[in-house]
Amino acid sequence: MPDRRIHIAPILLEAFFVVLGVFLALAANEWREDRNARKRAEIAAASIVEELQANREALREASAFNMALLDSLQAYLPEDAPPLPPYFFAGGFFRPARLFTTAWDAARSTDALNHIPYDEVLQFSTLYDVQGAYETQTEQVGRLLYTKMMDEGFEGATANYRNFHAVLIGLTYFEHYLVSEYDRVLSPSDSTLADSTIAG
Repeated sequence: MPDRRIHIAPILLEAFFVVLGVFLALAANEWREDRNARKRAEIAAASIVEELQANREALREASAFNMALLDSLQAYLPEDAPPLPPYFFAGGFFRPARLFTTAWDAARSTDALNHIPYDEVLQFSTLYDVQGAYETQTEQVGRLLYTKMMDEGFEGATANYRNFHAVLIGLTYFEHYLVSEYDRVLSPSDSTLADSTIAG
């Protein structure tokens, strides 16, 4: 008589290897996805640092212009000072820095920030918020000057240079503060910050 018994051991062994294969495939896929996510985060962090470096340099250049303008205005503040030359503002009333947020916005719109240490994300976020406040202030100064020129013409705007001097003091103070914030965040050495961003 033929043996009709079911040998369970080979079936269980085959099922074990099938389950093991599926588990290993899933684990490998998860490891690969995690590695890719960390690589994207590393690229995002390096891009953010590079963007902040560029913004810092742009701000320093703008601040140097604004400080030179402020220093030049000092000579015309006393009551007995000569009248302001008509060409004094030939280079502009002030120079706002153009600051970018492209890398930060891109990182926020993806999962890149999830793989960057929280304390570094917090530093980046705070710095970009201060950038935004600076841009708001320069926009307000620009609107003020534009309204003055529309109402009183260029001569009317330049005649009000004593009040503008006070506005320029506030702007340059903010610029110095923002530069110090850039230096504080980037000071651990720019490359170190970017490289240490991705924790193992």
